[in-house]
Amino acid sequence: MMTISNRIFLLILITTSLSTLANFILTQHQSMSLHHDSEKILARTLVRSLRDALIQDVINDNQLRITNLLKSLKSHDNPIEYLYITKGIHNTVFAHSFEKGIPRFLVHSNNPAIKQSGVHLVHKYQTEHGLIYDYSETLLTGLDASLHIGINQTKIIEQLKKNNQYILTISIIILLSALLIAFLLGRQVSKPLTQFVHQIKLYGQGNIIKLNKLKNTSPEIKQLTTAFQCAIVERQQAESSLKSSEARLRGLLNTLPDLVWLKDKNGIFLSCNAKFGTFYGAKEVNIIGKTDYDFVSKDIADVFRKNDKAAEALGQPRTNEEQLTYASDGHKEWVETIKAPMYELNGDYIGVLGI
Repeated sequence: MMTISNRIFLLILITTSLSTLANFILTQHQSMSLHHDSEKILARTLVRSLRDALIQDVINDNQLRITNLLKSLKSHDNPIEYLYITKGIHNTVFAHSFEKGIPRFLVHSNNPAIKQSGVHLVHKYQTEHGLIYDYSETLLTGLDASLHIGINQTKIIEQLKKNNQYILTISIIILLSALLIAFLLGRQVSKPLTQFVHQIKLYGQGNIIKLNKLKNTSPEIKQLTTAFQCAIVERQQAESSLKSSEARLRGLLNTLPDLVWLKDKNGIFLSCNAKFGTFYGAKEVNIIGKTDYDFVSKDIADVFRKNDKAAEALGQPRTNEEQLTYASDGHKEWVETIKAPMYELNGDYIGVLGI
């Protein structure tokens, strides 16, 4: 007859093994699906998101603005190898994201214009950077302008391989951790274990705990106590990693040439980047917690606040032009400002994000 400890061990072993196996198989299946469709999905998503922003500029021949937009998209860490727009019956390149000019494999290609609707694979290029899928779609029927997006399929495959390796490693770690916990729980269900649970509760409440005494009770509790101490260290390391990730995000925002800021529903600044600091002539730490009224005249602050509330009422991104005077050096410039309402996952309104 199986003991309670063995039953606990067997139950956790079977449950965790089946769960881990099912999760790994499902993830593998999803990865294979993404392997075949991810680049087209990415191209279709980009076209849909850029169409409205590009059409008017293409009509107005605003080449510089389109070029800056395409380069900004290319600069991020993603599988996008290039973006360019052709215009006219001869498919002349109107704007592009290339830093060193149009590469040879595109100059010598003879891709026909894409007339049908929807994103289509125009060509595949084997380059020194990998296999590039060139997708294209007409921006507007009758406009004779098409958006081309080069997706690096090699990068996508490499990333999927890394993801699979990571998932497999995590699955093994989860399974081994579950086996260890099952063994520890199955060996001892007694007073020392109750004391240990009590110490865990104290830790969860933020209190200082004493685990040294528990190490002298039994080998099983000693192992469990050691594992818990390792978990505390890992948690501290995870918190440190999170702080590093936040620092990298902050660094990314500070390298952007645009002003970026976030206000709450009352117009109080929650965050901003370094470029925005030059606008108000102050560091982020001196801006957070304050409002526009602390830096500019009431008339100007009223305009900013009015635009914030308009974006909130609209419930979606809203664009307006504003003339800004930089406090850092006094120069003025007209900027196109995009203000979008931000919400919590539960739908609660946070405030307005401005770019």
